[in-house]
Amino acid sequence: ICQPPIIEIVPKYHEKATLAEFCVNEGVSTELNDFVNTGLFVNNRQPKRYLYDHQYEALKEAHVNRKHIVVTTGTGSGKTECFLLPVIADLITESKNWGKTRKRAMRTMILYPLNALAEDQMIRLRKALNSHKDDKTGSLDWLDEHRNGHRFYFGRYTGVTPVSGLKDKVQGKLREEKKHLQDDWRAAQEAAKENNNTELLYHVPCMECDSAEMWDRFSMQDNAPDMITNYSMLNVMLMRNHEAKIFSDTKQWLEEDSSHIFHLVIDELHTYRGTAGTEVAYLLRILLDRLGLHPNSPQVQFLASSASLEENLQSIDFLSEFFGVNRNEFRSKFKIISNPPQPSVEKPTVSLPIKELNKYGSLYEENTNADNALLRSLECRNFYEVSLKYQLLSWLKYALSSKKGIIAKDIEKIADELGLSGEERWYVVAGLVKVLCKSERNGNYLAPLRAHFFFRNVSGLWGCSDPKCPHIQDKYKFSERSIGTLYKRPRNVCSCGMK
Repeated sequence: ICQPPIIEIVPKYHEKATLAEFCVNEGVSTELNDFVNTGLFVNNRQPKRYLYDHQYEALKEAHVNRKHIVVTTGTGSGKTECFLLPVIADLITESKNWGKTRKRAMRTMILYPLNALAEDQMIRLRKALNSHKDDKTGSLDWLDEHRNGHRFYFGRYTGVTPVSGLKDKVQGKLREEKKHLQDDWRAAQEAAKENNNTELLYHVPCMECDSAEMWDRFSMQDNAPDMITNYSMLNVMLMRNHEAKIFSDTKQWLEEDSSHIFHLVIDELHTYRGTAGTEVAYLLRILLDRLGLHPNSPQVQFLASSASLEENLQSIDFLSEFFGVNRNEFRSKFKIISNPPQPSVEKPTVSLPIKELNKYGSLYEENTNADNALLRSLECRNFYEVSLKYQLLSWLKYALSSKKGIIAKDIEKIADELGLSGEERWYVVAGLVKVLCKSERNGNYLAPLRAHFFFRNVSGLWGCSDPKCPHIQDKYKFSERSIGTLYKRPRNVCSCGMK
């Protein structure tokens, strides 16, 4: 049903330069900085947004040096910017030459392994490409002023995109769907105004007449969006006539100018393994062939991201085979971008306060009295002092250490590394993590931590309604249990007689 929780120390990524500084350093038009700061980078309440080392390198290698990139930094490291920035940079460059009209074509396709990820990233795209602001500093305002009102069109093309079927036969469904989206948009506008939070506007499609988001299939079939997010529909699109114009228009756009680049973005690359990965790899070859391209074509650029791909010979073999490039030419065409590993640490010399952490970690609800009791028992004024006095961060780093440096581990492995045993082992780890999460001084926390929870959706699971069912095995009994014995097959009555 679930894996043990996994604990990770979030590394502090080094900030290298602002985007404006990047443009000056690398000879890139400052229009990139101007446009990006209208939407994509307006989110941290900071006067300036700095690029991390890997974001700087990704933009330089992809946009300036024209290499394929694979970004393998950790979760939450800003990998989305690593592929969005090069794509936007090319749009800014090409759009300088757009006159009153421009060629419609699919300049970028983004593949996500799950539709849920595509939905989440739509919020980012709306902020980056489709924002209007009262002070005229939104992305659409910038395009009105600097690109004659042109738009960088984008859309999500998945199984839930309205509406399937022949256009002339589903007009009623299309009008109904449009009405629902217009209602959602008005509700979002009211909520944003009431809560003084414009972020709420980006959770639904913008239904204004000058919107850059294409929300229905027929609009995208008639006029290809510049950027399209897709996953499950690609195979179907390549086999039928409905979407043929998207590919033919894109092929024509590529043939018009050798400087035109088709960007193929693969998010969560590590998920495309085994048989499923082979199928997707061949599907990408069919896509490129449909566009008149091949994997070694100078007019295609691969931009990929993965949180769990290491740079080694095995990875190079995988990437070469997946993208269809010559393995011997891999290093000249691809750049794998990662952060240096966090070095392992030796076992601390101070003993862990196991008894106190066990008691504190066993409490499931926040309790001020428990906080005070812990501090008194350890003779500390605050949690920051506790962490320093007992070297709790060093203990956690020691438990997460490996031959590859500090890595994420589940709580069972952490407990083993700490030499803990018995029922209290989980509570000690929980107490350790809780104290570190509260170790703050002057607004700065000792170490940012992240917990990962993996659950499996089980189809078919039945449970006794009595949490004190006598047939529960001893190893699965705990005081907070709210259900009895579990069964993998349907039954109306438990062995204990309860329903």
